[in-house]
Amino acid sequence: MLIKPSNKPLSSTIISLMALWVTPLSLPEAVRNALDFDPTISQSQASLAASEAGVNIARAQRGLNIGLQAQIGVSETDFTIGSVSQNPRSVGIQAELPLYQFGALSAGIDAAKSSRQVAKARQQGTREKITLDVVEAFAQTWLAEHTHEVARQQVESFEIKLRETKARFEQGLATRTDVALTEARLASSQAQHAATQAQYISAKQRLARLTGISDPEPANPFAAPLILPDSAEALLALALKRNPDLHAAKAVDRAADYQVKQSVGSFGPKISLKARASSAEESYFFLNEQINDSAAFLTLEMPLFTSGLRGATIDKARANKARTSATTRDAELQLREAVYGIWGNMEAQSLSLEAAKRAEQAAKLGAEGAQKEYQAGVRTLLDALDAENAYRDAQIARFRAEASLYVTKAQLISLTKNLEQSLLSAPQ
Repeated sequence: MLIKPSNKPLSSTIISLMALWVTPLSLPEAVRNALDFDPTISQSQASLAASEAGVNIARAQRGLNIGLQAQIGVSETDFTIGSVSQNPRSVGIQAELPLYQFGALSAGIDAAKSSRQVAKARQQGTREKITLDVVEAFAQTWLAEHTHEVARQQVESFEIKLRETKARFEQGLATRTDVALTEARLASSQAQHAATQAQYISAKQRLARLTGISDPEPANPFAAPLILPDSAEALLALALKRNPDLHAAKAVDRAADYQVKQSVGSFGPKISLKARASSAEESYFFLNEQINDSAAFLTLEMPLFTSGLRGATIDKARANKARTSATTRDAELQLREAVYGIWGNMEAQSLSLEAAKRAEQAAKLGAEGAQKEYQAGVRTLLDALDAENAYRDAQIARFRAEASLYVTKAQLISLTKNLEQSLLSAPQ
């Protein structure tokens, strides 16, 4: 390849040398930082804590409840022969233990446990989504950096080519049109260089937002290998067992089923044990001494008429169950579609990558041959520069194909809830 002397100012050279000492950010490190930094992780943890509290609330509904009751007041009673003024005072303690409620209590606990499973699945899904976002941002930043560097090299090539074309014009070996065309190509490459710089800055900012690292310098993302099952069918089997979105949908469906049972049970017979103990003064006429009272009851309650509340409540719960069942079915169908669709895309991208590698190798041989022929005087410097730029274009095409294939593999692995584990357990 052509080796050209650097025309950079000393300050740029120093900055470039300092950059050599910067430790590149690895993809697993970026994922760890993102999982610690992203606020949605805290949100999912709060949701999980709330669901844990919901289970405790449901369990407490069937436990013993003890309460304290106190009362003080003024009572004035008129009789035919006179009146009585009293200041009744009482204090007591009461307890209630639910014994049976037509399955409503157990269904409520099971529904709360299913809600907790929903929260866990969604937390896992959140972590997988963040991991996938980091993979995409990391690969795009790495690609944008290399594309920007190649665009800079192409600008330098066209600057040399313009000088060479002008020299040939002065010697009568090129026309003014040749000079104008070269100037246009230089301007186009400079515009492309500016565009790639903007893309690089944008990609870098997204990676910084995800990871919390102010100036990330991504290393080669392909150093963290992604291993897939041998077939789309094998991957689908894993996804059906482990996909967090599908797990969440199934848990929501189970919770809805238990809520139907809870709705039915809440209008059924209720048996509970109640007890109380109290002490009162001036609570009864003509008795000004302290009265102590204690009692225990086995209570049966059974709603007979609710003005349609029972039927409406149960109908609402059953409609919600029908909706969640349809949602679960839809989630499974979407998962199947995603697995086969992304798998087919991956196979096409694998073929594109192989073609890009062959094209790059051919362009590399062409550039090396043009360089040797230029040194031998068979080709001009302009021919060698054109061949070198063609090689750079092929190199960028291969980079793009590699990045696209890597992200697609990450998408497939994330469907099985295994992307985070695959990256963080990869050897550094």
